[in-house]
Amino acid sequence: ERIKCFPEYLRSAGYYCSNNYKKDYNFTDVNVWDESSQTAHWRKRKSGQPFFSVFNFTSTHQGQINGSDDEFFDKYTSKLKPEERHDDERIPLPPYYPDTEFVRKIWSRYYNLITFMDKQVSDLLAQLEADGLADNTIVFFFSDHGMGIPRFKRTLYDSGLNVPLIIRFPERYQHLSPLRAGRRTDRLVSFVDFAPTVLSLAGLSIPGYMQGRAFLGAWAGPPREYVFGAASRVDEAYELSRCVRDKRYKYIRNYMPHLPYIQPSEYPDRAEIMQ
Repeated sequence: ERIKCFPEYLRSAGYYCSNNYKKDYNFTDVNVWDESSQTAHWRKRKSGQPFFSVFNFTSTHQGQINGSDDEFFDKYTSKLKPEERHDDERIPLPPYYPDTEFVRKIWSRYYNLITFMDKQVSDLLAQLEADGLADNTIVFFFSDHGMGIPRFKRTLYDSGLNVPLIIRFPERYQHLSPLRAGRRTDRLVSFVDFAPTVLSLAGLSIPGYMQGRAFLGAWAGPPREYVFGAASRVDEAYELSRCVRDKRYKYIRNYMPHLPYIQPSEYPDRAEIMQ
């Protein structure tokens, strides 16, 4: 009874809370959402009711890469204009990946999926405009982790933990933003900061048990000096490591250094790049 998920506090304050539709594993969310489903949407709320709506775009998810063939990816690229499609020969590769035809194909697929996701985000923002809500809604855009390929997702490197975070403030809420539109900041933020930040923006009290630090709104705290990361397992494979970073350095401590760099794991091993 003492510990609640932050949407429960929003609901108690009159917000309509929806999630579409990915959720955490091994967790009971009976009172968290008004609706959590593939059709959940702010449009199902009462007229004039404030809302907090989450939309998860899975077009770039690892599941789209694992075991998929050219026919599958053609379904996505066919929805892109010719000038929006990425040329295998021209895409940038990270220096730690071999520059081969096969690797370029994998990365080109990912870039095309990212472009497709951009269009999905554009469509959702257009829905806000059509509903007359764009000027009254703060929008967060972020990823949950790095790409679903080796050295990204499931690692504590920056390629696994450093993700995009874009926040759009409409004109009427510009006073809540520490930056002018279009600017970037090097402030350190952790995912545990999101819950208190949303409550802070809504003008609600932050429960004392929340470990995060609000970075916007009435209860915004000072910038973090450090952020922390942890990995305890990769699906069915155990791998204990921890990390801490400031703006310049990252320290990673691996507590199981005897294990191989990439352990066998059923789900990621489905990917063509792992064969």
